[in-house]
Amino acid sequence: MLVKKACWISWIVIGVSLGVATAQTRLDQVTVHLSFRVTVGDKVLEPGEYRIRQVNDNLVQIIRNASGAGQSSVEAPVVQVITEFNDPAKETKVIFHRFGDDYYFDKMSLQGKGYGYLFLQPEGLKARERERRESPALSGKYEQVSG
Repeated sequence: MLVKKACWISWIVIGVSLGVATAQTRLDQVTVHLSFRVTVGDKVLEPGEYRIRQVNDNLVQIIRNASGAGQSSVEAPVVQVITEFNDPAKETKVIFHRFGDDYYFDKMSLQGKGYGYLFLQPEGLKARERERRESPALSGKYEQVSG
C-alpha cells in the first residue's frame, strides 16, 4: 500500500513540475505599427498595429487588434538565427523586404537577445525574384557601316 501511495505522489510531483515548467516558458512578442501594406504568404496585412508573437522556433503569429474586437491573425514561417558574434541586439527592429510596391517581412531583431528571426520568403516572392534575374536577351545582327 505504501509503494502504491509513493507512486501516486511521484506522478503528482512530475505532473505539477511539468505544468510549472510549461507555465514558465517565455515566448517572444513584438508590437509594431505598420504604416504600409505587408504581404504574408497569400494574405495582405493592412496598415495598423500588430503583435508578432512566437508560436515556436519555426513559426510566429501576426495578430491585428490583439486586445479588441475584429481580431485577426496569420501565421508566418521563420527561422531563429543567432546575431552576429552572438551579440545582443541594441534595439528591437522589424526589417522589410521591398519588391516593387510590395513589402514582405524579412528579419526581426530583439533588444537584449543574441538571436532574432528570419522570415521565410513566400513562394510568390521567390518566383518574382527568379523572373527578375532571368533577363531576356535578343540576338542581333552586327555590321560595320561607312560613316
